[in-house]
Amino acid sequence: MAVFGDDKPIVAISTGLKEKSALGIVRVSGFVNLDFLKELTGNAKRVIEARQAYFSRFYNTSGEILDEGLFTFFQGPHSFTGENIVEFHLHGNPLILQRFCDYLVDKFDFRLAEPGEFSYRALKNEKLNLTQVEGLDLLLNANSSFGLSAGTKLLNNDLYRDYSALRGVFLEIKATIELLIDFAEDVGEEEAWAKLEKDTKEFEDLIEGLHKRTSGDLTKILSPSIVLVGPTNAGKSTLFNRLVGENRAIVSDVHGTTRDYISEYISINGSSFKLIDTAGLRETGEKIEKEGIERSLDVFKKAFYKLFVCNPFHSFDFDYYEATLKECDGILFTHSDVEDFESKVKEKMLSMPNKTFFKSGPMGAVYFGGPIGPSEMNGPRGAKDDGGSIGPDKLSGPMGAKGNIGPIGPKESGAPKEPILEDVISGCYEAILSGNPIAIERHRIEISAIYDAFNEFSNTYKKIRDSAILSSLVNRLGARLDSLVGIVSPQEVLDHIFSNFCIGK
Repeated sequence: MAVFGDDKPIVAISTGLKEKSALGIVRVSGFVNLDFLKELTGNAKRVIEARQAYFSRFYNTSGEILDEGLFTFFQGPHSFTGENIVEFHLHGNPLILQRFCDYLVDKFDFRLAEPGEFSYRALKNEKLNLTQVEGLDLLLNANSSFGLSAGTKLLNNDLYRDYSALRGVFLEIKATIELLIDFAEDVGEEEAWAKLEKDTKEFEDLIEGLHKRTSGDLTKILSPSIVLVGPTNAGKSTLFNRLVGENRAIVSDVHGTTRDYISEYISINGSSFKLIDTAGLRETGEKIEKEGIERSLDVFKKAFYKLFVCNPFHSFDFDYYEATLKECDGILFTHSDVEDFESKVKEKMLSMPNKTFFKSGPMGAVYFGGPIGPSEMNGPRGAKDDGGSIGPDKLSGPMGAKGNIGPIGPKESGAPKEPILEDVISGCYEAILSGNPIAIERHRIEISAIYDAFNEFSNTYKKIRDSAILSSLVNRLGARLDSLVGIVSPQEVLDHIFSNFCIGK
């Protein structure tokens, strides 16, 4: 981050460069006057007012048109960075945007901005506090609706107000201890200790509330994943395709078709989840399949919701799957359309108690039943003996369910009261979010450290009324608080935060 130390004007493309779009934004910041803009627009006499949008063509030194569009001037300190800023709204072809940036660098001695440098200048010029910057980072990189909501709240200082309240009570504690050291006889020692007790209890309530919000795996909160595991040929890939809504995974009667895990994002009740189909679990000596199984178990361990997919008509060694079954959150039985399904399921359920069970509909391929392609090099293309549906007639068939039973449970109120997979997963996720978890890892670490430092202070305070010892402990507590709210920001902390930012922000 050493390059952030200079004050040269910076320029960056602030919109995406991967795809063409109708509009693109180029942002410049840190210039002293608008002379460059008047030369760029070919209009030296135009009076440019702040926060007004102007249409213009933009020219290079040879008089050729670089592009045409709008520009807006934001005068410092009333801007995002606290410096003079101009935003150019141009056509969104990445080649146009890059050519425009290159010209500003070559002609006017601007410097290409580093990732996050605009936000860094906003922090340096006290337009944003550190918590807001972290909220902006979360907002820009969110993979879930919760991440978007948490980032927006941070950007609007919701959490910072809680931190400020905590620090305000801490300052009262610190001031009281200093009074006890220097002016105990003047202020009344008993009154000072009574005030310290009151403030300590208030601090305890605040830090307890914040500490509770740091529980839970942050990865599962910000990027929740649903992992499908189970034996080979149980119907995982078919279920995956059904939930995704397209033929994303290969479906075949051949055991071990899926060699590595694949993933797609799906939405359940307004929240985004990463759905992962994994290699079928079985004993194997085949090197590639074994590696796929190991990778599958790795993503399974990190998943938010673990679903074991099982064909009740297949027998398998429960000892081999014992550890996986213990960790899974639910078990889904496929092929519910096949005769004798209920009795087979009951047998399996007795071996796997204390789990949430789901039923699926017919588990065939979405468009093709049976093996992919003809089984012989010649012969009739379709069914050999009858004109029925393509594919096996027992364990395959249309992807949809007969009647009201889908692949994940009943959908209508008149159906039997059985759990619906989407509702169960959504309910588990909402239960985690109901605790209003803190979504920034650095905050969680600092709050945990503050919690521990306060407990040390509190335990000592209850046993020993020695203001000198308490002063040392309260100073240690204060250092952690200063780090949390950003009063003291070690360089490595800033490096980590801004390394996640995109260029132009």
